[in-house]
Amino acid sequence: MNLKDVLTPLADQRRTSFHHVLSDLSKLGILGPHGGKSNLIERRRVKRAQVNLAAKWEGVLSQMSGTVTDISTGGCFVLTEDRVQLDELIRLEIQLLGGKLISIWGEIVYRAPDIGFGLRFTGCSEQEQIVIERLVDYAISESALF
Repeated sequence: MNLKDVLTPLADQRRTSFHHVLSDLSKLGILGPHGGKSNLIERRRVKRAQVNLAAKWEGVLSQMSGTVTDISTGGCFVLTEDRVQLDELIRLEIQLLGGKLISIWGEIVYRAPDIGFGLRFTGCSEQEQIVIERLVDYAISESALF
């Protein structure tokens, strides 16, 4: 079984959580952008929240829309066509609850072909960091109710 055989059904199911995709890939022993095993999940030291937020992103060669499905103060996963390269810097615009927009720069740290990409935030202002922290806290508290 090759990586495309694994990822195609995942894309068809339109998974809404980066965590679920990583879990599936981990079970198959093919985590990581370079084909080998990775300790990506274990390295996380910040709390993450599952969300469903509309987003637009702009890279070197592409401008696309997508959905932020997983977010922390350090980064997020964007469900979208992944017309990006590892280490590419992109600008991500996220539509927050209530319609407010936040624009954040980040670096591509993970690619899941035909599914999306993982982004590490770079250069967030103090105000942007506070907004993201509040969003994560709110999403976690809301999910605890269900």
